[in-house]
Amino acid sequence: MYMKITPTFETVPSIAFELLQDKFIMENSRKLTAILLEKNMPLDLITKIVKNYIKIYSLTKDEHDMTYFTAEFYIEYLKEKYKNI
Repeated sequence: MYMKITPTFETVPSIAFELLQDKFIMENSRKLTAILLEKNMPLDLITKIVKNYIKIYSLTKDEHDMTYFTAEFYIEYLKEKYKNI
């Protein structure tokens, strides 16, 4: 007797699909990735940074005007935050 095995995946929150339609965050995530790749950062670190960038954007986009929250702004924010490390 054979049994069909189908993988089960976690449900994807609907916010993920909304962000895919958000041209601002998609363009700036691409820019951020390109900038970090040019600096020869490890891919796992780039992934974590971009994921955090998207998370901050998605949590605050409804409360604040996020047009200033560009990839370049986020890099400057990180430099300022971690300048003493």
